Amino acid sequence: NITGWVVGRLVIEREVINTHLTVEGDVEIPDGSVIGGRLVCGAKVRAAALGSRAGVPTGLVVGSLPGAKKKAEQLEGVIAQAEERRAAFLEERQQLRDSKAAPDARSRERETELAFHLQQLDQLLNRATRGRDALRKRIDTRWTVDVEVAKALYHGVQITVGSDCYEILE
Repeated sequence: NITGWVVGRLVIEREVINTHLTVEGDVEIPDGSVIGGRLVCGAKVRAAALGSRAGVPTGLVVGSLPGAKKKAEQLEGVIAQAEERRAAFLEERQQLRDSKAAPDARSRERETELAFHLQQLDQLLNRATRGRDALRKRIDTRWTVDVEVAKALYHGVQITVGSDCYEILE
């Protein structure tokens, strides 16, 4: 009865019983079984058995990267906020430059502050955009799934790949 998140590869020697796990890498249970609960895996799953003779409801979701999707969504928010702040700073800087009054020390200092903030925002936008794009690429390319069940696949097991769900009935 464990709920958890694993970044990387997970190797289990025996059974995984009634556990809710999300694994961003491969899952290997070569001599054991997944019985009950839900296993979300972003890559390859190798197990001796899925489910049990009693038909315990067991969920397996493969080809999903919930961690990467969540991080990409967070980066979208960071990018949107940074772009809004950048636009406001650019507008303020333009207003200072368009002012017909001769620039005084205060307006020159504010323009320097704005230049600094714009530089910081440009660096943030560059890093966040590169990170988001790399995550999107990872999400899009990880949809190749590999599930290997060596001994038994019992009824009551539900395997989800993307939006498709397959239930073992007998």
